[in-house]
Amino acid sequence: MEKKADFVFEVSYEVCNKIGGIHTVIASKAPFMQDVYGENYITIGPYYEEKARMEFDEMHCPHEFLQRAIDEMNSAGIPCKFGRWRITGNPYTILVDFRPVLDIKNSVKGMFWELYGIDSIRAGWDYEEPLMWSYACGMLIEKILSNIRNKERCYIALHLHEWLSGGTLLYLRMKKIDAPVVFTTHATMLGRTLAHHLPNFHEMVEQGLKENGRVDESLAYRFWVEAKHQTEKKCAELATVFTTVSDVMAEECLYILGRKPDLVLPNGLDMRNFPSREDANFLHIINKRKLIDFVRGYFSPYYEINTKDTRFIFISGRYEFRNKGVDIFIKALGKVNRMLKAEGCRTDYFAFILVPSGVREERQDVLENISLYRGIKDYVEEILRKFDDRIMDLITNRRCQDMTSRMKELFTEEELLQLRKLSICFQSRSDSIAPLTPFMLSYDEGQDAILTALKREGLLNRKEDKIKVIFYPAYLSITDRLMGMDYKSVVLGCSVGVFPSYYEPWGYTPLETAALWAVAITTDLSGFGRAVMKLVKDNQKNESGVIVLRRRGRSDDEVEEELAAHIYSLLKMTRERMGRRKHYAAELSRHFDWGVLGWNYIKAHNLAVERSMKD
Repeated sequence: MEKKADFVFEVSYEVCNKIGGIHTVIASKAPFMQDVYGENYITIGPYYEEKARMEFDEMHCPHEFLQRAIDEMNSAGIPCKFGRWRITGNPYTILVDFRPVLDIKNSVKGMFWELYGIDSIRAGWDYEEPLMWSYACGMLIEKILSNIRNKERCYIALHLHEWLSGGTLLYLRMKKIDAPVVFTTHATMLGRTLAHHLPNFHEMVEQGLKENGRVDESLAYRFWVEAKHQTEKKCAELATVFTTVSDVMAEECLYILGRKPDLVLPNGLDMRNFPSREDANFLHIINKRKLIDFVRGYFSPYYEINTKDTRFIFISGRYEFRNKGVDIFIKALGKVNRMLKAEGCRTDYFAFILVPSGVREERQDVLENISLYRGIKDYVEEILRKFDDRIMDLITNRRCQDMTSRMKELFTEEELLQLRKLSICFQSRSDSIAPLTPFMLSYDEGQDAILTALKREGLLNRKEDKIKVIFYPAYLSITDRLMGMDYKSVVLGCSVGVFPSYYEPWGYTPLETAALWAVAITTDLSGFGRAVMKLVKDNQKNESGVIVLRRRGRSDDEVEEELAAHIYSLLKMTRERMGRRKHYAAELSRHFDWGVLGWNYIKAHNLAVERSMKD
């Protein structure tokens, strides 16, 4: 496909500012965009000093017309910095310092009310901050266009993401600038809110579309999201090309925003950043060993655990208890736990709930347990380094026939005494139960939905529970003092990722899980799940690497029952069969490489340029 835009400016609040999944979309897609547009692909984001220090390298702009626009912005008192984003490909990036325009936020909100009917009287800082950043971006784009128009036959396309960049489009249309704009909504603000609060959201959308109806606008006021919803709706209306990320979202956009998307742009990944089969097998062994060490340090002070032939499963994502299917996951775990206990299972299995929440600090008892375990491990490894000579001495001196009685010769009296002391110290908590989370929450634990659900399902981390659960409400990092692993390493150590979402416009987490060689479970209410169903006609076959739960038109009880059956089967599966399932998961993920999906973006840019030229 031949590109029709000479320059593409991609505007997102998550450029050099990771707060959600759109950061992954743009960062992983950047190398593909550079392959197509070269150095004429430029991202635009907000300037936050601390984040810029970590993610941004400032430099002089090589494009003369662009440098003039930046100079004009700086002269107007709105600092803009040009440089490279520290991600794969290092794309050119402009960061806009919008603080100088915050003083006119009420004036801007008033103008947008008069021009577009956007009611932001009740909107707070979470609306005003991105609005004024994107408004300043609109000013920058205006200056870019005024400088670029002097160049003969030079076409640009603007790509804006979510309502957070909506101020850019609203500013340009207010100034009567008919620039070619692609606007992508990844999840409608009102749709996400309604899915959280209403038990029949999907049925409401489906029935509404059958009757050619649209959402009741008063619902936005009822749930205090009217400003964001109305901004998003107006942007969908004013965009040259309106797009979304999945067929599921296309239906929702028509019902919620009143415009059918022109194109669907599924989210992809740069598969060059994911391991090969050989590397994945090696990394799984290493990282599973780290997870085993972690759970031993976590649980062993309270009781003995059996990690022989164990498996790790996990769920991750934003803390949206119902929308992300955390409620279904916990109930299914409860069922599996009861099944394993009833059959007298001896192996312990471990489930991680990797959902960030408010934390104060690590629990001191857990921190002490982990530190002591690591100390014991270090001491044992130190002793083991001395074993070579001792064992060789036993064998070469013909004493191996009486090895059992002579094992004490492998240890000195001092080492045996120290090991006994460490063992007694480590098992000092045997009269209590391992906690459900290793962190102290920054709010009342009794009000936490995840902890409440775990207790209700009898997942209490007692010795007799065969499913041991750890709610990990902090972002994973190799620098933390507990798990000490990043997200990818944890996934590589696990065998199954479970994402039974009720509301999931796309679904990066199951896609990443599959690309990291683990079996992924998603649903037919997610964009990714719907895309998988198109690729894999017989999704229920036994060797599927990505399992799509049927949630559409079914009760929660039915979904829980099916999910529990899948989890039980995967935990009990032979190593060879699990290996095949992981391989099929990774194979399927290759269909979502940006080298395949990125051309949908080029198609959207071309369409915007074509429509703009006709106008």
